[in-house]
Amino acid sequence: MYRPNSLYALIRRALLLLALCFACATAQAQNWEVAIGGFNKETAFCVENAPTFGDFALVIGGTHTYGGFNSPNPPNVFVSLSDIAGSFVAGVVYDFQSWDIDYSIIDVGGGDFIFTTGVWNPRACSFDIAVVRADFTGAIIWSTFLGGPATDGGTSLIQEAGGDIVVAGYVESPSNGCRDGFLGLLDDVTGAVIWAHAYGGPFNDELWSVRESMAGFIPGSVYAVGYSNNNTGGADDDLWMLNVDIATGLAVPVSNTYGAPGANDRGYALLLQLDPFMGPVINLVGESYGFGAFNNDVYVVRTDPAGAFFWQQLYETGTAADPGWDIGWDVEESIRYGPGDIVVVGQANNGIDPRGRAIALEIDGFGVPLPGSQAYGGPDFEGARSIDLNPILGDPHYYIAGMTYSVNIGGGDQYLLRADAMLQTGFDAAGQTCAQRISPTFLDATGILPFTVGIVPVPLTPPVFPQTTLTGESIRVCVDATPLIDPPEEVDKNEKQDRIRKQALPNDNRLKLSLAPNPLRSGNPLLLNFVAQSEASVQIKVSDALGRTMFEGEVSGSDKPQEMQVVTQGWPAGAYTVTLRSGEELQAANVVVNQ
Repeated sequence: MYRPNSLYALIRRALLLLALCFACATAQAQNWEVAIGGFNKETAFCVENAPTFGDFALVIGGTHTYGGFNSPNPPNVFVSLSDIAGSFVAGVVYDFQSWDIDYSIIDVGGGDFIFTTGVWNPRACSFDIAVVRADFTGAIIWSTFLGGPATDGGTSLIQEAGGDIVVAGYVESPSNGCRDGFLGLLDDVTGAVIWAHAYGGPFNDELWSVRESMAGFIPGSVYAVGYSNNNTGGADDDLWMLNVDIATGLAVPVSNTYGAPGANDRGYALLLQLDPFMGPVINLVGESYGFGAFNNDVYVVRTDPAGAFFWQQLYETGTAADPGWDIGWDVEESIRYGPGDIVVVGQANNGIDPRGRAIALEIDGFGVPLPGSQAYGGPDFEGARSIDLNPILGDPHYYIAGMTYSVNIGGGDQYLLRADAMLQTGFDAAGQTCAQRISPTFLDATGILPFTVGIVPVPLTPPVFPQTTLTGESIRVCVDATPLIDPPEEVDKNEKQDRIRKQALPNDNRLKLSLAPNPLRSGNPLLLNFVAQSEASVQIKVSDALGRTMFEGEVSGSDKPQEMQVVTQGWPAGAYTVTLRSGEELQAANVVVNQ
C-alpha cells in the first residue's frame, strides 16, 4: 500500500485543517431531505446539478406509479427536477418500460437533458441501450437504440469536450451468450452514432461508469470502470478499468483488473483527480467480498493514469461479530478536505441498521477514513446511488440521490438530499433521526405527480460484435474494424455548428425568446420578449406541469423585438412552460412561479 512520508503527511494535514475551517465558515443552512413518489415504487439512480435551471437537482430513475403503460415490472423512466429549496418543480414520465438496473442523465443546456438506460424494444423483443435527448415539455428531440436480440443496457454517459455524447453500458454477444462491456460516441445534435464497440473476452464483462481524460492523463481518451470475470474463467468478478481513444473507440494499453483471488470484486464509479502529492490519480469505487472481508465491503482502488497501484482499501460498517453489508456506488471530490480526497456514497446495513442506511464516507488521498462520514435514513431501508458536487463559492454543497422506504408514501420513493460541505442535511443534530423530518413531496392528497408522456421511436440497428482476446493478468481488448453499427458519414464541423445554431438552443435561432422576471411571484405579470424574424404569425402558449393551458395568444411576425405581458393571477406555485411557434420554428422556455 502506498504511504506518505512524515513531512508529506504533516503538510497534507495542515491543508486539510485550512480547508475544514473554510468549509465551516462558508457552510449555508439551505439543506434538506425529500422523498418524491406516489402510491407505488419510485427509484433514483443518478442526480446531476442542473445549471440551466439555476442550481436545481436533475434526477432520473424508474417509476411503477406513473405512466399509461406501466406494470409492476419493469418500470417506466421517471425524470424529476427539484429546486434549491427541495421543492418539486417538474416531472416527466416516458411510457417505455426500462431496465431498472441503472440510469444516467446530464444537463446539456437550453432546457434539454440526455439520458440512457435499457429500454424494451418491441421490434427486437429485448432490452436495448437507449440514448434519448428530451426536454421538460415532454418533447423527445432524438432517440437512438443500440443492441441486438439479447439484453443490453446503458449505465453512464458524459458530454465530452467537443460536445458529443459518450455512453457506457453492456451488450450480450450473440456469439457466446455472455455480456461484453460497451462504449459508444453519439452526435449530440442528431443522435447519430459515430462509433460503437463491445469490449471484453469470452466470459462476462460490464462497464458501469465513464469519465473523460483531463490534463495529466492519457490525452484524447475516456476511462471506464466495471467488472469482468474473464481472468477466472467465469468463476468470479474482478474490478475492471478500461481506457479508449475518443476519436476511434479503439482501446489503448490501459485495461487492468483488480481484486482478490476467489472473490467477487466490482467497480461502479470512477473519479479522475489531481492530487497535490501523487499527481494525476484515478479513484475506482465499488464492492468486494475478498481480502478477508466479513461480508461484502466498500472497495476503493487508487491508481496512476497507467493503471498502476497507489493503494486499495476496504471499508466496513460492521464488526467480525456483526458483519455489515456495504457497497460503494458513486464518488466525488471532498469539499471539506480538498483536492485529492474523496467522498464515497452507497449503502450499508448491520445490527445497528438492519434494514440499511444511505452512507457518505470521507476518505483521504492515502485511503485513510476521515472524520465526518454520515449515515442518512430512518427505520426502514435507505440507499444512496449517486452524488454530484456543486462548488459554488461561499456555499459549496452536494446533491445525493437514492431510494427511501421510511417515508411510507408508497412502496419506495426517490430519495433526494442536499448536503453541505460537512455532508450534513440539517436533520441529524443532537442524535435526531432523519426519517421523521423527511418531507414528502405531494402535489395532491394521493401523491400523484404531474407527468407528460412520450413514446420513443425504435430504430432497430442490428450489431456485429468484434472478437476479443484474453492475455495475462489483465484483459487485453482487441477491437476489429467492424463496429457495432455502421458509423454515419463524417460530419463537417462547420455543418455541425450550423445545425446546432438551428436547434432549440436558447436565443440562437430565428425565433428568440426571453422571460422576465424568472422566477416571479404569482399575480405579477410575466414579460415575454421575442423576435420572430419571419412574416408568419407567432402562436404563444403557456402550460403548467400537468399540460393544462394557462394562456394562449397570437401576434403578427416581425423582425423587430416584441413584448407581451401575461397575467399570472391565481396561478399556483410551480414550473410553467412558455412555447412560441412561428412556421416551422419552435422555441420553449421554463419559468418558475412562487407564491
